[in-house]
Amino acid sequence: MAKHLRDTDIAEIVNIIDGMRTVTWDSVIEEIALRLGRRYTRQALSRHVRIKQAFSGKKRSPRDGSVPKKTAGNKSDEVLLLLARVEKLEATIERLNNENTALLEQFVRWSYNAHAAGVPLERLDAALPATDLDRSD
Repeated sequence: MAKHLRDTDIAEIVNIIDGMRTVTWDSVIEEIALRLGRRYTRQALSRHVRIKQAFSGKKRSPRDGSVPKKTAGNKSDEVLLLLARVEKLEATIERLNNENTALLEQFVRWSYNAHAAGVPLERLDAALPATDLDRSD
């Protein structure tokens, strides 16, 4: 069983989901095992919001028949590869738009809650404290 997922692992998994034509948790788990050599459970994957959203978005997205098919008569392999790449990029754009919308909604919620709690704008806009990277306590 694999260890905890790092941000880079999550990004790789979301990229894999974006590139899949149809998704089930089993197919996602198998594809991850095939490409990354690590096996995760559905529960481990669905604990991460980005993975869960990518999966849900892919599950919801309707197919309009424009997806490349192996039986596409006289289309060359290169054209099929390009069509598959366009499909993956479109899925990535859709997922990123959904993530952006969720972050904007979260920002509005946090902004309202900060205002309701009386936190002044100056405090919210304050710079982060400097960190000493050479220090090793």
